[in-house]
Amino acid sequence: MTPESFPTTGSRPTPRSLLLATCALLLGVVLWHAWISDDAYILLRSVDHAVRGFGLRWNVAERVQSFTCPLWTLLITAVYAVTREEFFTTLAVSIGVSLGAVALCLRAAPTRTHALLVVLALMGSRAFVDYATSGLENPLSHLLLGAFFLVLARPEAGGAYRVGLLSLLASLLITNRMDMGVVVAPALLWEVWRARSWRTVGLLVLGQVPFLAWEVFSLVYYGFPFPNTAYAKLNTGVPSGEMALQGLRYLDISTRFDPLTSLTLLVGLWAAVRSRRPVLVAGAVGVALYLAYVVRVGGDFMAGRFFTAPLFASVMLGLLARPVLTPRGVRVALGVLVLSQVPGPLGTAVAEAAGVKPLRWYNTRQLEPQGITDERAVYAEGAGLRHWRPGREWPAYYFCTEGREDRANYPDGAVLPAYSIGMKGFCAGPAFHYVDIYALADPLLARTVRPRRYWRIGHFDRDVPAGYLETLRTGRNVMEDPALAEYLDKLLLVVRGPLFTRERWHAIWELNRQRTAPAPTPRPAVPEPSRAEGH
Repeated sequence: MTPESFPTTGSRPTPRSLLLATCALLLGVVLWHAWISDDAYILLRSVDHAVRGFGLRWNVAERVQSFTCPLWTLLITAVYAVTREEFFTTLAVSIGVSLGAVALCLRAAPTRTHALLVVLALMGSRAFVDYATSGLENPLSHLLLGAFFLVLARPEAGGAYRVGLLSLLASLLITNRMDMGVVVAPALLWEVWRARSWRTVGLLVLGQVPFLAWEVFSLVYYGFPFPNTAYAKLNTGVPSGEMALQGLRYLDISTRFDPLTSLTLLVGLWAAVRSRRPVLVAGAVGVALYLAYVVRVGGDFMAGRFFTAPLFASVMLGLLARPVLTPRGVRVALGVLVLSQVPGPLGTAVAEAAGVKPLRWYNTRQLEPQGITDERAVYAEGAGLRHWRPGREWPAYYFCTEGREDRANYPDGAVLPAYSIGMKGFCAGPAFHYVDIYALADPLLARTVRPRRYWRIGHFDRDVPAGYLETLRTGRNVMEDPALAEYLDKLLLVVRGPLFTRERWHAIWELNRQRTAPAPTPRPAVPEPSRAEGH
């Protein structure tokens, strides 16, 4: 069945030239808004260290997984090893993968009219445009979700072999970001049940080889099955009800300030459920479960970031449901989508090009007490593609300036506490050991439960235990708390000791059974974090 052979009720076919022009416009909007976030530079420091031969680690001295997206990290590492340049390399990979994801949408569209509507919807989504770049793993999640749902909806591909392919795509997806498994699990389980046999089970397990391989590597190399960031964000001391309330705020912010994203997501889910195809309904259930998960974990400090994957999945599900478009429906949809471009990314780009200050997510960069922000607005001038100029030191953000100043003012090997570690750590270079007060890259602080006090979602600062900095500087354990000193000995054996020793594996076993470190005596060793905009 060709794209234009699917029935509509009297609507005229969309010209191919109009669709191509709209796709080109979407690319232009993405390029205009292209940027790299501070969190992406946490990943990029690990990438740089791997390429330099230090290993896939954030501080050279410690094997710590400070990134949540192994597959995306490996992809960036492979390209960075060739280019040895982080900014344009990351943007090029992000844009290329995002274009591939949009191409899968076009492949799924039953007609060019459906395709045109979807491209306009993605172009009007602040969340999708902002995180089509940013340096984070969102583009690869979109691409793998698109491939998964395309295979899922192919009626000619059935049986155990389709389960094997779906399992492989799901495995790559959760290797890219573990919580993406929530989106695809219901549909995958439905297919396993529908084609149940021993061969199905075997192919299901075989498809999980990429994820299982990474888990084995993670356990051997890092000593733990989950990223260090997961431990940092689990041991927060914040009650689950308070986190869920923050998650509802996150949904509210995204709906009020990026309404087209929420509307498109709901329309896609409605089309999937209305199709009554069990596989598509199962896909819609996965998206709904993921949104519930986002609420449960408190959302994120980056407005819209956690909305892009469910948005893209819903778009694919809606297209694969093959809804019939009436002429009136097309006119209404086109009217809504065209009008939405005015306050959306396209309107923002036009306003900025004309020298007019546009309305971004908020009138201020930070609205909520726990700090949900428009991260692209925070970083665009110092790490946005359109602001780059030849000969200008880049990124031109003050975190990078701090890192360069540390490199000039401290000797190699200095151990320094730090907040907002991404650009600062990358620009300082591998010779400095930063103790991340937010615990994303520090193995001990990630396993200490912080006392309840001021917190910002995604930023749960810790007290540095007495003696910890001196221990790292000298190599001698001078921790004042005896229980914490004993725990640190085991932890340093895991993250610094030889990989294959009986003592290390015994410590790995003990530390994985004991998720948190003994509670240290509270003693702030660093100043309170800056409340500057964005961080």
